[in-house]
Amino acid sequence: MIDDTLLLQYLDGELDAATTAMVEARLRHEPALRRRIAELRAIEVAYGAPGSEQLASERRVALLERLRTLPGVPRYDLLRRADLEALTAIHSDQWPIVSLYLDMRPERRVAEPPLARFKALARQAEQRLDLAARPKAYREAWEAEVERLHAWLEAEQPLRGRGLAVLSCHELGLWRAFRLPVPLTDRLEVNERPYLRPLLTLLDEFERYLVVLADAGSARLVEVFLGEAEDVTELVGYVPPATGQFVEKTGHRHDTFLHRHAKTVLEYAEAYWRGHNCDWLVIGGTEEALGELRRQAPKALRDRLAGELALSPQVELDYILDRVLEIERAHEQRIETERVTELITTAHGGGPAVLGLEPTLRAVVDGRVRLLIAAEEFAQAGWECPNCTFLGVQEQNTCPLCGTALAIQPDVVERAMERTLDQGGAIEVLRSVGARESLTQYGQIGALLRYTYPMPEAGPAEAADQAAGTGSATLEQRSEPAPAQDSDQAVSRADIEATLQQLLAHFGSNLDQGPEQIARFARAGADALLAQQQSDIWLDSSAGASLLGISVDELHEQIRRGALPAARGADGTPRLHRRDLSLYRLSQQLGATEPQTIALTPPVAWSADLATWGLDPWRELTPG
Repeated sequence: MIDDTLLLQYLDGELDAATTAMVEARLRHEPALRRRIAELRAIEVAYGAPGSEQLASERRVALLERLRTLPGVPRYDLLRRADLEALTAIHSDQWPIVSLYLDMRPERRVAEPPLARFKALARQAEQRLDLAARPKAYREAWEAEVERLHAWLEAEQPLRGRGLAVLSCHELGLWRAFRLPVPLTDRLEVNERPYLRPLLTLLDEFERYLVVLADAGSARLVEVFLGEAEDVTELVGYVPPATGQFVEKTGHRHDTFLHRHAKTVLEYAEAYWRGHNCDWLVIGGTEEALGELRRQAPKALRDRLAGELALSPQVELDYILDRVLEIERAHEQRIETERVTELITTAHGGGPAVLGLEPTLRAVVDGRVRLLIAAEEFAQAGWECPNCTFLGVQEQNTCPLCGTALAIQPDVVERAMERTLDQGGAIEVLRSVGARESLTQYGQIGALLRYTYPMPEAGPAEAADQAAGTGSATLEQRSEPAPAQDSDQAVSRADIEATLQQLLAHFGSNLDQGPEQIARFARAGADALLAQQQSDIWLDSSAGASLLGISVDELHEQIRRGALPAARGADGTPRLHRRDLSLYRLSQQLGATEPQTIALTPPVAWSADLATWGLDPWRELTPG
């Protein structure tokens, strides 16, 4: 273990030859130690005594510790998914939440100083806010926010980074500033929530790349993220030459030792990969070393291989960055094209995917989105329910799910992205021309889902309805079930019955029942589901767990895994729809390793013979 005291002794020439050689060897291969040496030298320069007098080791260590405990001033601020997930939960309809984005590239700073651009953005925002119609407390809070941001921008000069994002609301205790190594478009938004679209886009665009470069005897690991490169470590291994007297004397085989060297490098790379949540891998080096890395890379890394580089580990860091950014741009375009193709193909094939804004919003509300795909800059105003988190773009006064008054949402696409991240899904923002054009004809947005509700092929009558424009082909294309009194918005009884019948037929071997009995059971289940929709269709975690016969913790685990869809209440707690609980319980029973037999004989209407069925449809959830 090399601590600060040992490094200071090294700087002061107080170590013996062997220890000095050991420290120098470690410094060559460990960037963290080199950074610590630089800090200690900086202390000497900043706090050195006049003349030739030297600071005592204890004094230098104490100064360094003090500096390390002071608030840091890093070059850039780390942008993490967890940060954005926490910010999506912030909301206030009483106070202004200000989101400021500025382009901080040197040429923009010279041409238009950041303070001047901020003042212009604030004036524009003030006109949009219509402050005369706002309460006095809101107007005063807005003025205080403008003064707060102005004072901060003035005090922080010169501002670091190429892009700046500040999210602020004094009354809520919100203040987050991100100094980023990439430029952002100037923008100031004042809403009931932080405006996160630019940061969400950045998080998607700039994924974390691990670069592994190797030659015969050395290796270098570099991490590239948000347009910046940083050395992780350097490794040195023993690889004898391929030919010569040394090889003849020792019998050491070049290819054997190169194989071992590559294996050691990949083991270190895999450990770092898992510990730092890297997204993509780039391998490179001399021809023979690159071949070994390619052959020995474990499957987990091979599956995430973005490209290869014919580079020596000794090249300059900036050159490595430039080459990796080229790979990143090409790789991102390829990924976008592949994901759009998968989305369209899956949706057309009736698989777990939706196309268009309304179907995508419904899937987000259900918590079923695995990957949300949207064109860059695509935005749409809409409506949001503060109670059950319904999202929609059709103008309406009350929520079709719970009857609560809806609130205007300036960009439901952004809210869909935030919700998707909050539910553990991912987003893909399309920037390449080809990918955007492919999705434009489908409404510029879609989603790959964790699961979909199964639906049978349309019969003759249904096909005629669809041709006349009075029906729809899949459950994904309909509005969510509304209260029974709003029949135009509700999923039809025939649709529910068809869904249950197909699900039951799929597990027919488990049920040991004929088609006629399954059909009658589906009709009874549809009646029960529609009856349940007339009261308390949204349940909290406790009620949902009780109806499923599991603990609340087990219920939350199923929600986290995406096996059970859930919305979020105004307080952030899960709210579950009886329909989803019904289908989940039924599928669990029918698909169990040891199927639970459901009494279907005699197959009569549910309400006709409760004793024979052995359950109460208002308390049990099989099938509805």
